[in-house]
Amino acid sequence: MFRFKYLILIFIISLFWIQGELLAQRFHQKEAERLKAEQKIRERIEMLRMWRLLEALDLSTEQSERFLPILNDFQKEQKELEKAKRESLKMLKEEISKEEMDHRKIEKILNDLKENRVLFEKKREKFLFAAKEVLSLEQQARLILFEERFAEHIKDMIKRVVKRRRGKL
Repeated sequence: MFRFKYLILIFIISLFWIQGELLAQRFHQKEAERLKAEQKIRERIEMLRMWRLLEALDLSTEQSERFLPILNDFQKEQKELEKAKRESLKMLKEEISKEEMDHRKIEKILNDLKENRVLFEKKREKFLFAAKEVLSLEQQARLILFEERFAEHIKDMIKRVVKRRRGKL
């Protein structure tokens, strides 16, 4: 009788363990799908941004040949800095959710985030300086205005999508 109870207990524990493993797999699968969807959205936004920017600047063929490599380099640098920022923010979130926070680690992450912002601004200034060599004064002004307007445009688009989704719920 004791062995039978012991076997049943092992069976029940095994079921819970298997169920936990399946739930963890589903969670990781959903997380991977979410990250993939976010990446797809970023790519679409980037394509829209590029199309609208080129439309706003109205570049000549010669200007396009000179400006696009400068823009592409800046965008690569931007993506790397954005990725580093997201990783730092993730680490910060994990660190502050711990029961006993490591204050030195938090301070280092905050310094990394500050350094990331400073580096981003330096890269932006370098981009604008290089763009100045290719673009007319009016196109430079359009570029600056475009950057501000496009960010607002994307925020508005996101608000509309969220509002529509909430309306469907």
